[in-house]
Amino acid sequence: YEAYYDLRLQLSAGFIARDYIVLCHGWVPCVRCKVKGRVTWREVGATRSGPQGKPCCTLLRVLAHASHRNDAASLIAIRIL
Repeated sequence: YEAYYDLRLQLSAGFIARDYIVLCHGWVPCVRCKVKGRVTWREVGATRSGPQGKPCCTLLRVLAHASHRNDAASLIAIRIL
């Protein structure tokens, strides 16, 4: 269990960056590179953003855009810090 709790400590302290590839509905502007906000979460239920909570930052880079008829999509790489 030692490794598990060490990893949880690193995650809670913000020492771990997580990278993801995300397909978003809509057209994300190429100039957008950062999303900042505050989030709160509980053991059960959805994560919420708002004026209270832990400050967080997500870096992003638009990789591609696509459209079909009236629909648009953006492929982005994100790093949650």
